[in-house]
Amino acid sequence: MNSKFLTLILAIFFVSVVVCFVEEKELGHPQENTVEIESPENQLKHLKNIQMEADMVIVGDEKVRELVNGKEHLKMLEIIYNDSYVEDFYRVGFQYTEVEGCEGYKILGGKIYKFSVDLSNKTVLSVEEVENQTLKIRDERFGEGATVHSLVSMNTPSGTWHSLSNLWMYDFSIEGKGDIRAESGSSIKQECLKHSIVVREVYNKDNFGFMIFLGPESRKVWCNAEQPRFECRNGRESIECEIVYQEKRVWDRVKPSNLPSRVGFSYPWLVYVKPNQTIAFDLTVKLYGVENGNTHEVTHDWRVILTSPPSPSQMSSAEMKEYGIEKTYNCNYYAHNPIIIVKKGGEVI
Repeated sequence: MNSKFLTLILAIFFVSVVVCFVEEKELGHPQENTVEIESPENQLKHLKNIQMEADMVIVGDEKVRELVNGKEHLKMLEIIYNDSYVEDFYRVGFQYTEVEGCEGYKILGGKIYKFSVDLSNKTVLSVEEVENQTLKIRDERFGEGATVHSLVSMNTPSGTWHSLSNLWMYDFSIEGKGDIRAESGSSIKQECLKHSIVVREVYNKDNFGFMIFLGPESRKVWCNAEQPRFECRNGRESIECEIVYQEKRVWDRVKPSNLPSRVGFSYPWLVYVKPNQTIAFDLTVKLYGVENGNTHEVTHDWRVILTSPPSPSQMSSAEMKEYGIEKTYNCNYYAHNPIIIVKKGGEVI
């Protein structure tokens, strides 16, 4: 039994799943080329340079300085679209409040702001308050001819510390919607066939892994036709799911099935990470639609990168602040380390 599998067994035994409902925040972005994906090691070095450059532009901007001057602030999320455009999301103006009976602080208040950074011109294009104060990555795409429409969103979770397994746990979830948008009066026969979801480890594989939730209540799927089929496989380094909304049947030529034109799903999974590790995984969601017998494919591709904090067990309160770790009233640790999202534009590794 390898150490990774043993760690997984311990994590499954001790982890408790907390289901949170968060509102969706629509994130706009310019229509530019995305970052090309190279080897993970080379890409991480390149992304580090982009991050440092974006940080320098943000620190040097007068509007940002006026906003954060004298206030507590933490980076929550960073979306890297390409070498010239980055969006950073910060929580600004919160307070650290001591937790009675626990060594540490709880984070209260503050607002989330989005800083849109143009790296080509070394300027902050805008400083915007995030209206609903929740963060989700949102990607909307159209297939060939703009008839197959696909919308996918993913949450960006904080880490939860599990002392018995000595792991940070991140509860990710994804939602997908798809439909066929025919012109009014069109006689074209259209249908949605299936969604596919692939979550695959990319970098530092020995120090993190995935867990899937086995209960049927953990996944949701719907369409405007018959009951879909939702199947997932959890491999050593990946999760692969297929949602089939309608399968062809031999008697369809005699009596055609009720084929769906609107479909959707939601799916959660858990990422467990050893302390003080930088990890990366890829998320690919595809929607397959059919138009007059021709299959069209719409693809959403992201790379997710995060660095887990060290173990908080021996940290001082000052060190917890440095790593963005808070302690709640039940003395649990939560890490608000930033999630890095890269819009993929090259070949999938």
